[in-house]
Amino acid sequence: MLQAYNQAGEPVILAYLDRSTVETMRTQQSFYCPVCGERVAVKAGRSKIAHFSHKPHSNCSVSKGEGEYHEKGKLQLFEWLVDQGLEANLEKHLPEINRRADILVRIGKKAVALEFQCAALNRKELSERTDDYRKLGIEPLWILGGNRLKRTGAAQIRMTSVDQSFLSCYQENDQPLINFFCPNSRQFCLFRHVQSSGNGRFHGDLHFLSLNKCRILYLFHPSSKQDTASFWYNWLKDKQMFRTKPPPNRQSRQQLSWSKWLYQKKYHQSLLPSLIHLPVTGQYRMKTPPWNWQSRLCLDFLVPLPVQRVVPIKPIYRLLHDVMMPPSDFPLIKCSADPVREYLELLEKLEIISFVNEQEIQKQIPIKFPENVEQALHDDRMIIQFLKLKNNLTSQASTRMIE
Repeated sequence: MLQAYNQAGEPVILAYLDRSTVETMRTQQSFYCPVCGERVAVKAGRSKIAHFSHKPHSNCSVSKGEGEYHEKGKLQLFEWLVDQGLEANLEKHLPEINRRADILVRIGKKAVALEFQCAALNRKELSERTDDYRKLGIEPLWILGGNRLKRTGAAQIRMTSVDQSFLSCYQENDQPLINFFCPNSRQFCLFRHVQSSGNGRFHGDLHFLSLNKCRILYLFHPSSKQDTASFWYNWLKDKQMFRTKPPPNRQSRQQLSWSKWLYQKKYHQSLLPSLIHLPVTGQYRMKTPPWNWQSRLCLDFLVPLPVQRVVPIKPIYRLLHDVMMPPSDFPLIKCSADPVREYLELLEKLEIISFVNEQEIQKQIPIKFPENVEQALHDDRMIIQFLKLKNNLTSQASTRMIE
């Protein structure tokens, strides 16, 4: 805890004081927790940030220690907001909901609770804290510690299921984003245009900004332009690796179940149609990778369907119900994506199906299977090139509309 009240009820932040002053205050003054009112102890080592600590076995909701990394980052973020001329309160207690925000900041007429999260936080706690803030009309802004950033490539990271819950989307039709901050390097990592490829792997645009070059509003918005060339290149690479790379000796239960299902269908993953394993923004809501659920949709539903047959899409949702996570698992995404509909819309662009209305589709052509791996790899390149072109045309049209 960085801040406590002295006997006069004045807030004191020890980190701003020199060591001798802190030592004098330790022996001559008493300090009290702003949340519970209990007396707290001064903690000031030679290498640690000076802070306050509750006595052992305290029942206060904020008595649990936060760690040096967290306190250092919280203090830097507070100073960063103040330097932008914003009204910010460090460790602001909100008695109406019995919560303490790391920092409460006002941006214009909007109150924002900035939370710097360095330790794992389960979905239930994240959802409850987010809902509590919103009950007071406060917008939560979660920033993950840089210690949680697991970079696997120039434009790729890996995230645990816990960290995926922090995916955020503040405007309709935007792709998810997530923010990281490292107090050791004093640097933000803004991960934008986030696209899941399954198994905790994510593609996107990584932007690294030093603390003094970043502004609070940057954390709410996607970057102006996506690096689509890099994204489609990496997706094609993944797609072709999936087709040609032998399965690992040790497979997950999920992978084994899918492999068994595919074997019973008398198919091999190297010769699946290229329309399987395509990117959809809402993939973050799926418990299985795109090649898993998309192959089930195609092989169990679309392949047996006669050409020109009109069918409702409800059975598709029933087929995939168990592998879709509810929107409530992602409390920071206001407009949740529908990965199933997104995929069907991709198939419509490829002229495999067409939407008759919002709830019915019609199969247009038979689904073709490649005869060999060479043809499959060629088809992969063609379909990615087609979708890349379609995406670029859509982006250009959207830009012209904005202008």
